[in-house]
Amino acid sequence: MAEKTDQEILYKINNVYRFIKANEATQIISNYTIQDYVDQALAQLEGPTENQRPSKKERVKKIQEDMNYIIQRLS
Repeated sequence: MAEKTDQEILYKINNVYRFIKANEATQIISNYTIQDYVDQALAQLEGPTENQRPSKKERVKKIQEDMNYIIQRLS
């Protein structure tokens, strides 16, 4: 049982580490907390964006709407 818990902890540490390393290229790690990284990731997905462009979620939703329109027109 302890081995499973150890594996879960290692898995979670790995997730956090990979998340930080992915953002490290564009951010100075010493100025950011884990919560800052999480907040930044959520903002990229859900908005609002700094440059007033659609969020990733909005862009995916638009693609979905376009696909639905095409399917309806072709049916």
